[in-house]
Amino acid sequence: MLSVLAARKRDERGAVAIMVGVMATIFFVVVAMVVDLGFARDVRRQSQNASDASSLAAANVLYPASGSCTTSAQPSPPCFRDAVAEAKTYAQANFGVQPAAWATCTDSAHFYVESGNTECISFTDASLGSTVPAQPTRVRVFVPQRNVKTGFGSIAGVTNIPIASSARAILEPGQARSCGLCILGNDVNSLGNGDVTVNGGSVHSNATIDSGPNGHMTARPAPNSISTSGTCPGNCSPAAQTGVPQIVDPYLNVLALPLSRGTLTAKTSPCTQGPGIYPALTLPNSACTLAPGLYFLTGKWDMGNNTLLKGTGVTLYGTCGTTATPQECTTGQAGGGLDGKNGDTQLVAPVAPASLAGFVIIYDRKNIAGLNLQGNGNSFVTGTVYAPSSTLEFPGNSFFTVTNGPVIVGDLYGNGNTGGMNLNSVIGATIPAPPAGVSLEK
Repeated sequence: MLSVLAARKRDERGAVAIMVGVMATIFFVVVAMVVDLGFARDVRRQSQNASDASSLAAANVLYPASGSCTTSAQPSPPCFRDAVAEAKTYAQANFGVQPAAWATCTDSAHFYVESGNTECISFTDASLGSTVPAQPTRVRVFVPQRNVKTGFGSIAGVTNIPIASSARAILEPGQARSCGLCILGNDVNSLGNGDVTVNGGSVHSNATIDSGPNGHMTARPAPNSISTSGTCPGNCSPAAQTGVPQIVDPYLNVLALPLSRGTLTAKTSPCTQGPGIYPALTLPNSACTLAPGLYFLTGKWDMGNNTLLKGTGVTLYGTCGTTATPQECTTGQAGGGLDGKNGDTQLVAPVAPASLAGFVIIYDRKNIAGLNLQGNGNSFVTGTVYAPSSTLEFPGNSFFTVTNGPVIVGDLYGNGNTGGMNLNSVIGATIPAPPAGVSLEK
């Protein structure tokens, strides 16, 4: 009997040893997993910090204070490509994400993706849609997944732990504004003693608006305003908002240039031959009626004292090159243009085709040839005047009128008394207001 009891005790002691061994193994696996999970959690925190920082950094460069993107292929805000590049830079700095990792990165919850870029950096607005937003106010960054290898977890069959994170930065929408008269150059705009009155729209200048003691820049009625990136030491009514950020050309992505010549051919007499490609010329000292259509000006059109240049459904296009080979102007090049200071201009923009509808005068974006519509006091044009690198001149003593508009030019210059221009029934060009107040969306 005693021997049987002794045997049982020995059996029990063996069972305890086995249980201790099993429990020790389980405990070791648990401790190993805790260590691995702790390391993975630390990596996850780093990943989240990187996605937070990357989305905020991208949002901050969408609308630069300079008004210009650094990527030449996309010069005007919103600067999608700059934002993508900035997000990648921060992800690499904060989490070591290499450029190649973005090529295989996928994000099923992405929004609009800039052409040719990764879907792990995307943009949207309050709609949270996937189409291109006109004014993006949200940036989503999904940091590429990283597999963290386990040190001890392989004992339990877990060889790696996938880590991924995302963040969405939000910008408070700005209040959009418009300019009926948009002055894009950096030179002082001298009005002399002339007056410029904008009825129904606002005025913006990327430089200073200066006038003589009797000159005035006026925007009316309220709440239309005058804003300048410089100052207004002369007479601005209402008082100018000074020192505001410069704007980019509001029609940069609206009007496709250079214009196509289509079937137009070289001609010499616009008054009788109609739409075509014309060299520099002096218009007859009498009435010259233009037939509806597009006129390429590869040289300056001058007027005589009795010239009356008129036409309905007409667009004048100041470009460079020759009548045989019209070409887009290069930086600082003076191409064709209109000098109407000695005669009168009475032109009305076309309503078709859609690409030219509403445009009465267009200059190549780099064409610095002057533009003068002042004439002898009986000049008016109806439609948009677009000459973003040109100086609009009114140095005489008479007024001219632009109806509808807007007028988008490089600079203004006047030095006469009681002369100037009136803009009536202005259709303002929209200036996207950069959103502000960047933060992480909860």
